Amino acid sequence: MSSSEPLPPRVTWFKDAKNIDIEGKLQVIDTGNYYYHERAPINPTILSSQVPPEAIHGSAVLSYVCPPCMPDTRVEDLATIKAWIRERNPPKPFLWLTGPAGVGKSAIASSVARMCYKDRSLAASYFFSGLPEKKKDKGYLVGTLAYQLLQHQSLEHIQEDVLRYINDDPLIFERRLRTQLEALILRPLRDNPPAPGIGLPSILIIDGLDECGTTLKPETPGLDRSSSDDHVEILSDLHNACSDPAFPFRVLVSCRPQSAINKFFSITAKDDVLKVTINERSNPDEDIASFFKEHLSTLREEKYDNLPEDWPGTDVIDSLVALVSGNFRVAVAILNLVATSTKHPQTQLNDILAGRETGSKDPFRCLDSEYRAGLESCLHPQAAVHRLLGIDNEPLGKFPAIFVNQILDTAPANGKFILDNLSPFVFIPPLDDAIAKYSFHHPSFKNFLEDSTRNKAYFVDARSQKIYLLSRYLQILRNQGPENLPLSPSQEPEFFRRFASLVPYFEGIAAELSPKKPYEPDVYLTCNPEWWVGTLHEHVGSDAVDAVRATFANVHRGCHLPTPCIPACKSWKAAILKVFPRNITFEGKASLITVGGDYYLHEPFQPLNPNSLRSQAARETMFGTEAFTIVAPPCLPDTRVQVLAEIKDWVIENDPSKPMLWLTGPAGFGKTCVMSSAADMCNRGGFLASSFFAMGLPEGKKPNEYFAATLAWQLFKHESLRHLLQDVLMFIDHSDPGIFHRELESQMEALILKPLRSMPPGPDVKLPSIIVIDGFEEWDAKEHTWVLEALLKACTDPAFPFRFLISSRPDYNISKFFSTTAGDLSVQIVLDDKYNPDADIALYYKERFRELRADLGGLPEDWPGEDVINNLVTMTAGHWSFARSVTWSIKNSGVYAEKQLDVVLGHHPLDETESPFTFVDGLYLAILNRCPKPDLAVQWLLAITSDPLTSLPRMFVNQLMESRPGEALFLFKDLASVIYVPRLAGDPDAKRYKLYNHTFIDYLADPVRNKTYFVEATTVKKFLLDRYLFVLKNKGPEIPISPTEQQSFLDLFVPLISKFEAWTAEISRTRTYRHDVYLSCDAKWWVQVISEKVGHDTSAVEAIFNHLHRECRGWPKSDTPACKLWKLAITEKYPSLNLKQASKQTRGD
Repeated sequence: MSSSEPLPPRVTWFKDAKNIDIEGKLQVIDTGNYYYHERAPINPTILSSQVPPEAIHGSAVLSYVCPPCMPDTRVEDLATIKAWIRERNPPKPFLWLTGPAGVGKSAIASSVARMCYKDRSLAASYFFSGLPEKKKDKGYLVGTLAYQLLQHQSLEHIQEDVLRYINDDPLIFERRLRTQLEALILRPLRDNPPAPGIGLPSILIIDGLDECGTTLKPETPGLDRSSSDDHVEILSDLHNACSDPAFPFRVLVSCRPQSAINKFFSITAKDDVLKVTINERSNPDEDIASFFKEHLSTLREEKYDNLPEDWPGTDVIDSLVALVSGNFRVAVAILNLVATSTKHPQTQLNDILAGRETGSKDPFRCLDSEYRAGLESCLHPQAAVHRLLGIDNEPLGKFPAIFVNQILDTAPANGKFILDNLSPFVFIPPLDDAIAKYSFHHPSFKNFLEDSTRNKAYFVDARSQKIYLLSRYLQILRNQGPENLPLSPSQEPEFFRRFASLVPYFEGIAAELSPKKPYEPDVYLTCNPEWWVGTLHEHVGSDAVDAVRATFANVHRGCHLPTPCIPACKSWKAAILKVFPRNITFEGKASLITVGGDYYLHEPFQPLNPNSLRSQAARETMFGTEAFTIVAPPCLPDTRVQVLAEIKDWVIENDPSKPMLWLTGPAGFGKTCVMSSAADMCNRGGFLASSFFAMGLPEGKKPNEYFAATLAWQLFKHESLRHLLQDVLMFIDHSDPGIFHRELESQMEALILKPLRSMPPGPDVKLPSIIVIDGFEEWDAKEHTWVLEALLKACTDPAFPFRFLISSRPDYNISKFFSTTAGDLSVQIVLDDKYNPDADIALYYKERFRELRADLGGLPEDWPGEDVINNLVTMTAGHWSFARSVTWSIKNSGVYAEKQLDVVLGHHPLDETESPFTFVDGLYLAILNRCPKPDLAVQWLLAITSDPLTSLPRMFVNQLMESRPGEALFLFKDLASVIYVPRLAGDPDAKRYKLYNHTFIDYLADPVRNKTYFVEATTVKKFLLDRYLFVLKNKGPEIPISPTEQQSFLDLFVPLISKFEAWTAEISRTRTYRHDVYLSCDAKWWVQVISEKVGHDTSAVEAIFNHLHRECRGWPKSDTPACKLWKLAITEKYPSLNLKQASKQTRGD
């Protein structure tokens, strides 16, 4: 009997067997597990054991957790869904039911499931919303769907295959969803298609997808996976299944519009989905009012029949509806509380509406949990709360989102980045929408944010919010506009008009926070008051008066004898009087401004906050903080093994004669990742004392004001050093409140060394020993020196028990320090080819592409293949920033992964809006921007890395190209992280310049990527020709050299003459290039030198003559003066050389 043939209703298969009963297709064994069958036995419970009953429509738990809609509610939404279900072969196999949290999506899904169950179109359902938290992961989904499919009579024929697959592969439920779908649903349907004409159930319902959490434990090594990744994986696999001819079902998904889900349905599946959004058009208030009326009426009839028939009354119902704000979940919680409370129902309703304590059954508890989880899903929850309170309150709530972003953003699209995970609760307008405003989907979310009893974890009080808004205002003053968001000319009038209207509000906050003296006067002094007053007057006219008056009131606050007006006050007064010389007066609280007048203030010293050290510690730079994981991700497992082993050896050896280890290497070679892994290694081993990852320091914070404080804060948090913290705080508060503005060496002395000397830890105290410092080369060159000198002084002090693990690029000042000043005190590790970066980068690409295949779905298991990986490794050439830039763009670009990969490989032209090289290009641009003359440096770089100079020694190249002594060092000392410069490295002059990585030249030579400093190839050739002609004219280079050096220079220069002369033909085909230079040359001298250097080889002199004879047209037209000059010199030296024939060839005769 084949596996597809049905079993007879009742058959005995075992001769002379006892206690055996077989019913239908299910083999039931009463005693003993004995089967008589050709195949291995199949346990029929192996599938049902994987099914959480709470997730299935019709379960007792689900009917309580997700009740259906009340009659005559959600009519419009249900009608839309019903039409989709009834449609035969609809073009859109997906229906996405979405809306904000708590608006009743699960109730609608439950109603749809009930409707489909009644008309037998429900194939299967899975309600994440019905599951306990520990089961809300994707692992049960496919098994539960398969189990329900097998319950249908029309699908019983696939049961044996499904159970067989499970029996053959007991780990099937631990495999990827795509594998489970194929084994348990698609393959059985494909191998056993239903007979024609058999009606199949057609609808799969999945509710609460956004509640699905990741099944990966946080400690899973090497993986960074979120619940959003699981959401997209489920949708991708179902989407692929819908395109399989063997899959006869359609899918209804109900969930909130989380960012990843919204992106999937808006991009990946946009042509295959019908979107139904529950919003105000669905009239939730009427439905909720009906809900309250119906259930409160039932409560009155069943338990409180002495209440009036119209209880609780229209006013109470309206108040409840307003309190709920469209959120069905809160409505259900309120009703349950009233129904189960020991209080009289009217008293309970009054307490709820008055916001009084309602005991453990808080109706908002479930809702608050959702809101809290939403905030915790943000990268920076506290920043998100600050922004949320800003967008819907004074003074920004009345403005469109584009202006709010201009005020609050610290980087392009920063607001969208901060609030992206809160889209279920907040409407976030598109970035290019100039009209729409931010808005809360429910007032209840704003109520939650502003209630300290409900929002305990992230509550922001009014004062803190004012300080936050004022900081954004001051940043705009400091930047003369939005921070990092340049305004277009068309945007400026509207921005400054709106901004001017807000100035009195912000200055009012400043007066409230600092009523006796100016608030942050240094900002007002350095923000260019004349520019601000003039700009506001230009864009706002006379309406600028209120803004300027309010600003001056702050800077002039409290100016009284005997102290002169502060500089900020004087600067603003001068600017105001320059723009408004006659028609305006500005009054402080006690004085009227007059031209040239000074007012004075004298106040007693105010001590700093006791938390002054902590406030100066830049948490973003510390290992282990939330921000750190973004700035400095560790290496992937099994990569950088050798270099980490060498660092570990240095840490463990604890050699006091080598208190510094310097890890260096070219830009983009992964030093920060190595340091992150090293910090983690030290931390786990108990060695990490402190850390400072400079890349994490926010813009605007001065490194020298935070570096020492950050190290000190971490050091004195260790139990063995905590006794010193109080002394440090006392010093800051009472001895030197301005310590953070002093030289770095003084800060290290006061905050770290002096406390350690005064109360050194005992000899038996075990201390962590390693301080990790990474990436400080991003700062100014003078700050490099400050840091290194301070560290050197510290590690040579007997009271300092720590050692420094330092990482940076090999910039000039840093390399010089470690090769000379600290040479005997340091160990150096250079990330170069000996550490086999290609092998590590190959592992990196394989791992990232494996993650991409899992995330995106639909890609072959072996994509992109070994050959492509090898090509990428070759392209990367050890450059980790290049590799990260490529993989990030493939995952996050708006195009398909395969297409973006083709762009990387050069198979498609580069689109600057979707460039896969954004990160690495940003790195290279930042490095170039640090050069004193970036444009000239680029010309040099392109010249020395191409023919004919690339193979020549550094000394000759410099002699040829320098216009003044030391010009090469001047140009290249800030580029030491991308090009090997022999002199900087202390190598002989015979050494050549060499790029560390070809991706830098690829960037320089690409006009799409290098918009700022791109130079045409012709321009580079003209630049080199000018240097060549200078040598011809002056018999040597422009910089002074010795006679011996002159001969060595000419030895290399003469063989290049033919090459340079060939370039003249490319640039000027018919005329002599720079005729005047050749005419002023000492032709006889050069011909003699050429003869001495190359003997009988006349190619150089022929090249010069052919060039000069190019414009001698019209035989027998006389030659040009330069041509005659050189012809005479050549024929005297080479009388047998047929220049006439050469000239004919030149003219083409």
